[in-house]
Amino acid sequence: PTRYYLSLGDSIAAGWQPDPITGQSRFTNQGYPDQLYRSLREAIPGLAHQKMGCPGETTVGMIQGPGNCYPGTSQLQAAVAFIAAHPGRVALITIDIGVNDATPCLAAADPAACATAKIGTQVVPNLATILGTLRSAAGPDVPIVAMNYYNPYLAAWIEGIPPDGPAGPGMAQLTTQLAMGLNGAERQVYAAFQVPVADVFAAFHTAEWRMARGRPVNVQFVCRLTWACSGAPVGLNIHPNRTGHALIARTFEVLLAGLGIG
Repeated sequence: PTRYYLSLGDSIAAGWQPDPITGQSRFTNQGYPDQLYRSLREAIPGLAHQKMGCPGETTVGMIQGPGNCYPGTSQLQAAVAFIAAHPGRVALITIDIGVNDATPCLAAADPAACATAKIGTQVVPNLATILGTLRSAAGPDVPIVAMNYYNPYLAAWIEGIPPDGPAGPGMAQLTTQLAMGLNGAERQVYAAFQVPVADVFAAFHTAEWRMARGRPVNVQFVCRLTWACSGAPVGLNIHPNRTGHALIARTFEVLLAGLGIG
């Protein structure tokens, strides 16, 4: 019988990417869940992919809806319904969620204070609700695996990508600290629910400020792995490109191999 890989989350899980010609963002089949699925189906016969990630999703929208993708319901409710409709046939769940809760704080007068409050009062309790609901629906034996976040705003280090001048490196450093704060808070919630975390932050060399060829290594990696350093018509687009998604998928693969999956 068919078994299912269920992928949940925000625009990264959705494979959301810009068209390089028009700049218009769209769903693609290049996201890390798509690439991870293509790898896993070779090892798990009969595996099918239920892709449920939604661009712009927050922890609030994931629980309450209605969001951009689930009118009349929510992504979490849709996932629970899918699990209930396929008892004993969900082989794996992956998830990334929470960054969209905090990114509006970049426009706040004090981004760090805003993000800290948002993470503590919104992301942490909501993530616990999401994981508890998924675990209750899927049962104790279905692996749930998460990822942490890289920092696309490292691109601000480069002149021509706002903010320019001395504010650019400052923005790159500030947003890296905020990403570390979000990842650290989420890591504690994931640990409480025994959810392993693929370390995408490390895979993207997000904290490696060593200079090479006139730029920090982490800035070079974010330009190579995302659309954040693109010129017109794409502009600063925070999403991974196909190469970046492949690296995220590989980071999941290594983690899953340690769990005996794939």
